[in-house]
Amino acid sequence: MDLDRLRNAAQQFVLYTDAMLAAAEQGRWEELLVVFSAREEQMALMITEAGETVLKQLPDLLDPFRDALRKNQRIELMMAARRDELGEDLSSVQQERRLRMTYR
Repeated sequence: MDLDRLRNAAQQFVLYTDAMLAAAEQGRWEELLVVFSAREEQMALMITEAGETVLKQLPDLLDPFRDALRKNQRIELMMAARRDELGEDLSSVQQERRLRMTYR
């Protein structure tokens, strides 16, 4: 892969991470999933073309990638909290359904 194409993929990955964080913060979960898929395509491209040497080939992107990692950790925390909320909602709905079935 030429270096310009690799740089473009890496920069797109960082931008997609920013977009994912914005979507998570605003509770736009469907949008987050769409952007996640696009980001995964960039990651696959970087891995296929450069493997673990991406940052060796593009050392100027080390700080943006560190920042993306921190943002990704924040996204994961928000997603875990959302998953827990949905789990509680589902549990309440199931419990309510069982009660209705019992009293019919």
